[in-house]
Amino acid sequence: MFRTLALVSFVGIVSNVYGVDRPNIVWLSCEDMSPNLGCYGDPVAKTPNIDKLASRGVRFTNACSVAGVCAPSRSSIITGIYPSSLGTHLMRCQAPLPDFVKTFPTYLRQAGYYCTNNQKTDYQFKPPAGTWDESSNKAHWRNRKKKDQPFFAVFNFTGSHESAIVSALLNSQVSSGLPKTSREEAAKTLPPYYPDTPAVREEWGRYYDGIAATDRWVGERLRELEDAGELDKTIVFFWSDHGMGIPRGKRTIYDSGVRVPLIVTFPSASNNAPTQSVDDRLISLMDLGPTVLNLAGLPQPEKLDGQPFLGPNLLEPRSALFLIRDRMDERYDIRRGVRTQDFKYILNLNPWQPVYQHVAYGEQSTIMKEIRRLKSTGELKVQGIAADDIKPVEELYDLKNDPHETINLAKSPDHQETLHAFRERQKDWSEQSRDLGLMPEAEIARREKSAGSRYAILHSAGGLDLVRRLREKVLEAADPNGNEKALAIALSDPDPAVRYWGIVGLSHLKEHREVYRSQVIEGSKDQPPAIRVAAGYYLFVAGSEKDGTPRLKEGLHDPSPWVRLEAATFAEQLGEQALPLIEDLKQAARGDANEVNGNRYPIAVAKHALERLGQK
Repeated sequence: MFRTLALVSFVGIVSNVYGVDRPNIVWLSCEDMSPNLGCYGDPVAKTPNIDKLASRGVRFTNACSVAGVCAPSRSSIITGIYPSSLGTHLMRCQAPLPDFVKTFPTYLRQAGYYCTNNQKTDYQFKPPAGTWDESSNKAHWRNRKKKDQPFFAVFNFTGSHESAIVSALLNSQVSSGLPKTSREEAAKTLPPYYPDTPAVREEWGRYYDGIAATDRWVGERLRELEDAGELDKTIVFFWSDHGMGIPRGKRTIYDSGVRVPLIVTFPSASNNAPTQSVDDRLISLMDLGPTVLNLAGLPQPEKLDGQPFLGPNLLEPRSALFLIRDRMDERYDIRRGVRTQDFKYILNLNPWQPVYQHVAYGEQSTIMKEIRRLKSTGELKVQGIAADDIKPVEELYDLKNDPHETINLAKSPDHQETLHAFRERQKDWSEQSRDLGLMPEAEIARREKSAGSRYAILHSAGGLDLVRRLREKVLEAADPNGNEKALAIALSDPDPAVRYWGIVGLSHLKEHREVYRSQVIEGSKDQPPAIRVAAGYYLFVAGSEKDGTPRLKEGLHDPSPWVRLEAATFAEQLGEQALPLIEDLKQAARGDANEVNGNRYPIAVAKHALERLGQK
């Protein structure tokens, strides 16, 4: 899967292309924003500074993040490698990096660049020493000691974040002094997957207020460069880390969650640099780092999934983008996507989970509350599958004719050839990238120390064979008409992660599952906790509560937060059957909310499980 590109490795290569020797490079990154900008044709957005920036450079129309949430996306940006290969795909995990992985500013610093980050990192790992000259809320290119030293500077604007959309108070602080977007005006662009009510219009309007605040901030950063005489020496990138921070956007791999604005401008002295241009190539945000290295005249590191899209010696443009969705906050949901310019394919490997799972943080959204309210009263009328209780295993969308992805063509007779081609692409990517998302998180955490890194789990000897077996069983487990005999074969697989999916798949079959009760009981003895917890759930739904109870109780008290999270998730899915676990859920819900590495997530799920059982 890695792309290797040989470049002439001497500083100054860019002068042969754009007439600028060792250019300064500035990233202006914002959060949680789709391409709702004037320069992208949005009739509501008030973005004069960003529009002016686009008029001086190139605007990319098919740029996407790898994931629809910040940390996995930023992991891919700083390393140029898929998060699901590194093991950084699960929200708020901490993954040790393999030795060969370097954050790309390291190479810039070695070449003499002054590198600063102001200030967000959120990479899912601690930035290795040598990544930045300075990373803080005071970091700035002005702090370099030699004024002729080229710089790479990152500025991150957080005022467009989800938190400033859901909170009217924070929104008013962020957008203070700016004209508000009228809620009637904002309604002109309301997507068809939202109900058109005053409450929804209010939050949609706050989203546009954050965009206006972002535009003001961009103008301030550009004026800093201009006042210092640096703008004409600087390549400027503007982008968002993923799509809009409201339901059906953030945390999904629909275009509303992953398609982002991306604008690049060049110094006025550049030769042949594009201006006022539109580029329709498929661009992954994972390509940003390799592109910066290319523009700085530096060679490409080996084993990158990202590839440069500007500068000399480019590879053929991407024919597809590969997208991932894994645990978001406290909720597991494995979704994989393949996007071309014309179509989007989504593979749902946990179809029993709705798109709108109960995520404690996301439930603060006014739009989410309105969707819940209207659904409870039977008044919800929106396009698309987002509000359904389950998902289809496959989704296929015609992006040209259905840009909001509301009409699923996966069962259309006219699109079966297209569907098959996307299936094969996704399969090839899964194997080549060694998709670690196919392995239960508790198993990843258990294996990473002995493997040396999460990356090494599936990149060591036997990794390709294991990922193929995992994918086969995950697909069988996802099939609502699954083959119980094929799933039962997995119960004897030599790898516990494969056995896990055999158990999960059998637990979702309404017929035949009791046939394998004794096999699951025997097979889950002396097994890793993730397998015992899955067996506990299976035994409950297969009518053997007395055998399932101790296994889930163990899971709810396990030292690993990821085992506790899985046990709480299964307990919640049991509904009223979970009554024997109430005291254990209460203890899990008390937890220590100050613990690190996501321990608050099992607390959130245990609390919600108790609420559904009528417990406070």
